[in-house]
Amino acid sequence: MEKEIKTQNEQLNSRIRMQKRPEEAGEHPVKRVRRKSTDEISRIKNRTEKAGRMRPAAEGGQQSPRRTRPAAEGGQQSPRRTRPAAEGGQRKNQRQEIRTGDKKENLPLSKQVEKKELDLQKPTSVKRKKGKKKKTFKKTFLTILITFSAILAAALLCLWFFLSAFEKSRPEGYAKAIINNIEKSEYGDIHLVTAEGLSIDDDSLMTDTDAIASIIESKVSSSDVSYRRLNAESDSEKNVYLVKAGDEALLKIRMVKSDKKFTFGFSDWKEEDTTLLSADLQPKTLKAQIPAGTKLYINGKEVPERFITELEGEIELLSNLRAWGIIGEQPKVSTYTVKGIWVNPEVTYSEGDKTPVVCPLQNNIYTGGFEADQDFINEVYDRVIYCMEPYAYYFSGDAGRGAIASIMLDGSPAYDNATSADVSWMQEHSDVQITEKRAENFKHYSEGVFSCDIGFVETIYQGDEAVKTWNTNMTWIFVRDGDEYYLADFVTDGGD
Repeated sequence: MEKEIKTQNEQLNSRIRMQKRPEEAGEHPVKRVRRKSTDEISRIKNRTEKAGRMRPAAEGGQQSPRRTRPAAEGGQQSPRRTRPAAEGGQRKNQRQEIRTGDKKENLPLSKQVEKKELDLQKPTSVKRKKGKKKKTFKKTFLTILITFSAILAAALLCLWFFLSAFEKSRPEGYAKAIINNIEKSEYGDIHLVTAEGLSIDDDSLMTDTDAIASIIESKVSSSDVSYRRLNAESDSEKNVYLVKAGDEALLKIRMVKSDKKFTFGFSDWKEEDTTLLSADLQPKTLKAQIPAGTKLYINGKEVPERFITELEGEIELLSNLRAWGIIGEQPKVSTYTVKGIWVNPEVTYSEGDKTPVVCPLQNNIYTGGFEADQDFINEVYDRVIYCMEPYAYYFSGDAGRGAIASIMLDGSPAYDNATSADVSWMQEHSDVQITEKRAENFKHYSEGVFSCDIGFVETIYQGDEAVKTWNTNMTWIFVRDGDEYYLADFVTDGGD
């Protein structure tokens, strides 16, 4: 029976191949065979189904055994020939696996024959169209996906460029950049000006720009920094920002549009000037007098001659005595007036290539030159110390005019000031003590004229209790009359 089924299948496949188009079968064109009639197809189906039908089960519910070949000699049954096992070690079923496109189906043999007949009846052009439709759909889908991805990437890139250009064009961002550059002492093209409009770059002596950076950095690091646009001073072409460190106004930054353009038409900004508003950043006026023909240095840097306000003038400390006719003409000095930001400036002067000499501060003026030698200091030192007690006793009400007449030059500004002073305000006391006397910074201007800085502590006692203490600091100018030096003028540097 199996052999008969196999023969019928081969005949059926042979007929199917003959009905294919010659070009599909890979053969030369031949005359097409006649298509089978409906009756013939029905007969083939009946035979096939009858051949594949199972035999009825034997009594007792068990299937009747299949016929086997008689045993060979030796009493053993000859083995039945079987078909080779399929993949996985299982026998091939009578159902054969056919492939329709990419889809696999398991059908009975009769259904396979019917499906083959129906497939043969379909025109070849329909099959080709289905395959083309699938390929076209895939290509279209991939094209749309790639196009959409490219458009999305381009849109994201444009958005990034837009945001980057917008951020760079914001005036507030530019103001922050200026603060960062100042903190790093990277001034570049930053034009610093004072609250009075003084340009630090042009009109002042800026010996150490790190001083500004240090002050700003300390304020920024210890406080919250805020930026506010001053609308009253700003317009479409100019932006003015106020920078505050905490509650303190720190800087005012003026910005104008530059010729540089970013993408999307955004304009760049450039700094016009940066005004220093903090009181700690305001310039201090530094005044100095040194002998004419010498050079002035501040923090080791030579001060240009454009800061000389008087090239050959009188010594300011002696101007009052000159006006009173107490002294004659004195050596000429050059006066410097410097505006800038100074952090404990060291002011020195030198003559030619000599070693610079420190200029001490006297009456808010740095004075250089005319330093007295040690022999002269030894000659006048005791006289200066002696004058301190009569001076203090007179102004405390413990001595009369006779005391000051012994130390002050009659007809001098010092004597006039002392005799016209009202000392009745001094409270009653039992004792006065003068301690911590000092005399230093001796200047010898000419024969018979010198000055020095003096200081002492005056303590007023009521019984055993000290009720008042004064720290006196002054500059005294002495003029010789005969064989003795007398106090002719004085300038108060400070005291409390």
